[in-house]
Amino acid sequence: DRHGHARPQAPRPPPQTGPWPGSCRFWQTAARRPPWSGTRPGGCSRPPPHAHPPAGGPAAVQWMPPTPAAVAGASPGRIARCQHAPVQGCALTATGVIVIGGGIAGLTAAALLAKQGLPVTLLEAHHQPGGCAGTFRRGPWTFDVGATQVAGLEPGGSHARLLQHLGLPLPEAEILDPGCVVDLGDGSEPIPLWHDPERWSEERRRQFPGSDAFWRLCELIHRSNWGFAGRDPVVTPRSLWDLRQLLSALRPITVASGLLTGLTMADLLGLCGCGDDPRLRRFLDLQLKLYSQEPADRTAALYGATVLQMAQAPLGLWHLHGSMQVLSDQLVQAIENQGGRVLMRHRVTGLEPTDEGWRVVVDSPSGRDQIHTAADLICSLPPQ
Repeated sequence: DRHGHARPQAPRPPPQTGPWPGSCRFWQTAARRPPWSGTRPGGCSRPPPHAHPPAGGPAAVQWMPPTPAAVAGASPGRIARCQHAPVQGCALTATGVIVIGGGIAGLTAAALLAKQGLPVTLLEAHHQPGGCAGTFRRGPWTFDVGATQVAGLEPGGSHARLLQHLGLPLPEAEILDPGCVVDLGDGSEPIPLWHDPERWSEERRRQFPGSDAFWRLCELIHRSNWGFAGRDPVVTPRSLWDLRQLLSALRPITVASGLLTGLTMADLLGLCGCGDDPRLRRFLDLQLKLYSQEPADRTAALYGATVLQMAQAPLGLWHLHGSMQVLSDQLVQAIENQGGRVLMRHRVTGLEPTDEGWRVVVDSPSGRDQIHTAADLICSLPPQ
């Protein structure tokens, strides 16, 4: 045992043979679902494990293979079996690319791949797509939860370009002016984020006197990063073409802004002499939590400075008519129009790299484990 003392063990039964091999240390029960291990893909010949001996002495758990009838009526994950045993009743689907996560990022990736003619399967654990831009219904009403605004619908914007590329119309939407109104909760005047840049500049000078240097630096980073993104760089180059695409998108200002890598928005406040302004810090914390879900001292400077200017022209924040679900539904339509599949209530429980690509274990709506295989995999889940 863990104290170094020997414990008597009951004799182990011989390993099972046939379609129900004996188990190993990865023995699986309803309360324990260890990560998939493919070290013995054909099944494990090790004997079944034994229970911890009770106070009265050792006790062995005699394992009997479940009957075919029991297997047919229950998920393999709900019966005691070897983790290395073949999954019974699984669905093997050979697809070109599997996308995990049905938020806006995952839907966009799947739609673009399907548009290029690749076989795509998107797996989403929830009952509807959208991720943090989801909705719920009460009677005839639809309510947004999480994201309530969308950016990039202006001419040349990210979503406008995407939908044009996919052959879909722009959703009905209206520009928000102000983009939002921030109440600091301290009894002071709320802060409107005006769409007109000049009006917003005047507002922030009035609300945060002495902060001009900070906002000028943020605007410089904003213009640099949006210009870089608009030139379609491949930020993770894997070929010479990718590298050329990346280098062609770089400008001197882009390289210079790289010096700020590793700094946070709180660091920018300190560099610009605004670190002692509690109202400005409170405003930034509230705004950044909308975009990065983190306060200023945990939001990267290059990211935070870029998104803080999104409410102002030539960009802008938009309200979709019919709820945020409209955008998700359009992307689902684009995937399915090109022959892709979108599977709701399919929760991924295991990933295994193989010689041919990836093996994905999925908990399906029927309660049975499924296995999907693909040459490539895109995981669009939150980093948490």
